[in-house]
Amino acid sequence: MPTDLGVEITWKNPRIQPTKVTVLMGSSVTVPVPASPVEVVLPLHNSWLLQGGTESWVTEPPKEPNASFKLLNFSRWDEGGPEIRKQIGKSVVSALAKQGVFYIKGHGISDELLTKTMNHAMIFFQNCKRNRENLAMISAAPMRSHYVPMKSLRGYSEKRTEALNPIMPKDLKETFDFGVAVDGAQLDALHVGINKWPSETGGINAQAAPGFQATSMEYLQAAYALSMKVLHAISLGLGLAEDALDPYFTSPLVVNRYIRYPSQHKATGGEMGAGSHVDFGAVTLIYSSSAGLEVAGPQGQWRMVQHVPGTFIVNTGYILEKLTNGSIPATKHRVVNRADEARYAFALFLDPNPLRVLGPLPAFVDDLHPPRFDDCQCGHKGVLYKNTD
Repeated sequence: MPTDLGVEITWKNPRIQPTKVTVLMGSSVTVPVPASPVEVVLPLHNSWLLQGGTESWVTEPPKEPNASFKLLNFSRWDEGGPEIRKQIGKSVVSALAKQGVFYIKGHGISDELLTKTMNHAMIFFQNCKRNRENLAMISAAPMRSHYVPMKSLRGYSEKRTEALNPIMPKDLKETFDFGVAVDGAQLDALHVGINKWPSETGGINAQAAPGFQATSMEYLQAAYALSMKVLHAISLGLGLAEDALDPYFTSPLVVNRYIRYPSQHKATGGEMGAGSHVDFGAVTLIYSSSAGLEVAGPQGQWRMVQHVPGTFIVNTGYILEKLTNGSIPATKHRVVNRADEARYAFALFLDPNPLRVLGPLPAFVDDLHPPRFDDCQCGHKGVLYKNTD
């Protein structure tokens, strides 16, 4: 039977099939149920699902509108030796442990690529209505010969579709997701979805979007490489080998999300661009057109993250908190666009391989620091779908 927190959902009887089910994977979205019996296993990641907060403070205004966050330079990462990388790593870990986010400059992604990518994202959301409809993330049509987890689907999702905090109204954002996937080919795992792209040339039911796919994938690969540098810096800053976390990120789940946040001026009933939540994975890279991100301080007070042109904002998620036994807490954050104009952003999520089992690493467990988390298979945002056909 359906459950909102869902430890396990199982359909065993082929004669008793629900038409739809709502599951929480950090978001509450209604998805179609396949015609044949399918077992859906949600590992015990319920603690993550409610990390966004259930108290009244999640909707309070920010108390630190001019908060200051570290700006770290990664320009010496590639040319510098081991000691330079360790210094960068220590700065990264210090910033994350104290503030939950930091800015990156000297990241190596060209201004030209960032500008092209931002232009494509803005045009897609502003002008390409038919493309957005054609590329809808959730469809009632069967998804190939097996059921693909909703969180692995790619494509467009309209505003008020997802609630990143399940106790709050649905988010005002629009999104377009694409990731590391083999387009149109036989997939080797259920957790990898097929990317959907707008037409390059247009047609009766589509508007032309020349260069959209090529630019998006170029950006994805560049941001993915940067996210791995950040992961390696975190590892060094924690006193581990640079590649100590790599086994959990072999064939990782890497998704980039284009996001449009409308102005909040007409929002009602606690609506936000994105409700308070923590990301599931290890590292999130954010590049945006303007301010709007807010992070929670140690006492739950909201701190506004100012826009610094040309930089990325980095925050970390539940999986990194779990691997480090709480040494690097997941960053609780939300998006409130207080400006008159829409805010556009790219968010790249570096999640582990969904088939990996992980828990606190031995380096972070001792008599004074017992394990705070059980070992658990990751799934995709805590969800695994099994094909029983």
